[in-house]
Amino acid sequence: MCIRDSYYVNVTPSKERYLRKFEFATQADKQVCALRKGGQIPGSSSISYNTTENCLLMVTQDEQPSYELYSLGGDGRSSEPRRGAGCAAVWTRRDRFAVLEKNKALTTRNLDNEITKRHALPHGGSCDMMWLAYAGNVLLRCDDKIVLYDMQQMKAIAEITAAAKDCVWSANHDYVAIISKHVVVLCNKKLEHLATSQETMSVKSGVWTEEGVCVYSTLNHLKYALPNGDAGIICTLEQPVYLSCIIGESVFFLDREGKNQMMIINSTEYMFKMALLNRKLDEVKRVMNSGRLCGQAIIAYLKNKGFPEVALHFVSDEKTRFDLAVESGNIDIAVKSAQALDQQQCYQQLAMEALKHGKIEVVESAYIKTQSWERLSFLYMLTGNHVKLAKMLKHAKEKRGSMMSRYHNALLLGDVEERLDVLLSAKQPAMAYMHARTHGLSEAADQLAEQLGLEVIAKLDKYMVSKAKKLLVPPNPINRLVGEDVDWPTLNTSKGFFDAEEIPSNNYGVDPQDPFDLDGDVGGWADDPVGDLDDLGGDAGGMGDLGEMDEMGGDGGEGWDMGDLGDIDLSGIPTPKHSDLVGFYSPPTKGQTSQQLWSQKSNVIADQVAAGSFEVARNLLESQLGIVELAPLREVFLSITLGAFAAVPMGSPLPARMQGLHRKVEGREAAGMPSVCVTTESLSKEMKMGYALFNKGNFAGTKQAFLKVLHKIPFVVAQTRPMLNDVRKLLGICKEYVLAMCVQMSVQSTKKEEPGNATRYCELAAYVTHMNLEPP
Repeated sequence: MCIRDSYYVNVTPSKERYLRKFEFATQADKQVCALRKGGQIPGSSSISYNTTENCLLMVTQDEQPSYELYSLGGDGRSSEPRRGAGCAAVWTRRDRFAVLEKNKALTTRNLDNEITKRHALPHGGSCDMMWLAYAGNVLLRCDDKIVLYDMQQMKAIAEITAAAKDCVWSANHDYVAIISKHVVVLCNKKLEHLATSQETMSVKSGVWTEEGVCVYSTLNHLKYALPNGDAGIICTLEQPVYLSCIIGESVFFLDREGKNQMMIINSTEYMFKMALLNRKLDEVKRVMNSGRLCGQAIIAYLKNKGFPEVALHFVSDEKTRFDLAVESGNIDIAVKSAQALDQQQCYQQLAMEALKHGKIEVVESAYIKTQSWERLSFLYMLTGNHVKLAKMLKHAKEKRGSMMSRYHNALLLGDVEERLDVLLSAKQPAMAYMHARTHGLSEAADQLAEQLGLEVIAKLDKYMVSKAKKLLVPPNPINRLVGEDVDWPTLNTSKGFFDAEEIPSNNYGVDPQDPFDLDGDVGGWADDPVGDLDDLGGDAGGMGDLGEMDEMGGDGGEGWDMGDLGDIDLSGIPTPKHSDLVGFYSPPTKGQTSQQLWSQKSNVIADQVAAGSFEVARNLLESQLGIVELAPLREVFLSITLGAFAAVPMGSPLPARMQGLHRKVEGREAAGMPSVCVTTESLSKEMKMGYALFNKGNFAGTKQAFLKVLHKIPFVVAQTRPMLNDVRKLLGICKEYVLAMCVQMSVQSTKKEEPGNATRYCELAAYVTHMNLEPP
């Protein structure tokens, strides 16, 4: 089978065999030639056709696997086939093919079926299946591993632990799908694990699209899987199909009767996800504009994958648009959505997000809308807008009548007289006296001393002498920005591919009467209970008048004058990308965490637990071991998750950095996989504790000890066959001890509850003798 044509062998009722070719482009089914009659019609066969040499390899799988090499003539007939024993045969070169004899040898043969080279099989020769890989390499199935074997170097160059009944490569040989009965494992060309798809129904076949999407069929569904782990259902099947090729949205397959068929599918979903994965934004925009993709599922997918700005284009609900805009940092769209919703919570959330982005005008407007006066005063103090801060003091005094707000604003302004007036209005003469005496207001202090009396004044003076005095003045901002520069300065970044074409930069009040409009006399304060503070909105920047430049130091000093540097030769300095754009900054691409890499590159249960992918681990436990009750495994999950990381101190006030720990295989790191705290050595130590309890007659403790080991066995990473045998041995020992302890505890309970029931007692005692208890 190739990308244009599919070759297959058709067997007639009269047992005549014909090699036929199905052309995908024209859907024409043509006969290539007739094959020599064979013996009994095989139940399972596979073929490999060499179009260059016009030769055919046919492998028959039965009790004695064999292969046949046909040389096809131009007269439409084939020559007498050359036969040999072998469970698999594939073309590795134009005039060479490899033959695998089950658990015996791997040989390279020429067109005359003569052996030209013998190869040593890896893993002790326990290989029973072979598939073609790329560049003369082959894939070998050795026990529970898939090995990538280099025919030229005669050695294994990569391997992965996985069961397989078929292996399918992508067109460019960058990816391979390892298909077993219920699992599809995706790997790259180096057999590094990328993703795993678990199925409850058996997987029938699989192919790769030209875009790099693995499409496979189950008993009743056609599904897809992406290299990043995403998977989904394309359509439902009325009957099982065996896929041949996918071109665009046309799917070619063989039905149960061996006939070539074709059906049309909707590939929009997986094409959209693949375009996002490959950052093909033009393709993403084309799919979005087609209108074939919609629904809450795609919105949730875009949010989970970190593309909220793309999800904005699929949403019309204002609340959802607001949440997505806030998540993506699109303050302009968030402002419009907040205006449309007009909800207190939305304005509060908008203010918090806008403050993170330094959008001072938006923060100011949101505070006004929510009447967060204390926050607004603090914002004015931070930005050095003392003009508006004074108006906030006036508003608190004349309109709201809030003593605390008055004192707060006076403190931020550094207005000593106003604070004294607030204390007097609050009927706190003692505090007012101390305030006046501390700040040097002698006249006011003398008047208050007459009211309080000598005895009280003496106590207050004594108290003030015992305390340290400090003048409270508001901090002076380094930069006082005005006008359009009120927002924090930001680096220039390239415009996003999905950004709107026309978005106002600073006009956050579309309607002049809207409370967001701070410009003019009827701005954001008009509809709020602020009264006649007609110019609190102030200028467009909302920062007040700072005076002329000469009041701040004239034209500036010469501190930055570096003199005449002359002509400096900068020709040797490399020119960075985008250097023609002044102030341009290209943000770095966000990398992947250790947990994401572990989850993507491994299909081991313990690795998924260490990565925090508990849902994936649950599916693996259910599909591989049949474990559905996870409550007893909670302690094991937490131990593995915490044990895979080490807290590295970073120095105060930074939090500790959680560094992933990697396990080693034969003294080297295992491709960055996590270190698992559950090992055969640790389980052996725990079993010794169980043996000690058994010798002491503590049967309940013995049961718990061995049951605890039994719960940890599924999480042991058996990297070699001897390790796997050790794990199986531990499993058998723990099972026998747990069963024996359950029976023995029943014996003890029977003696207490039914002392006269000797029959039951003897029966249970006999059960114990049948347990295969290994001596401690």
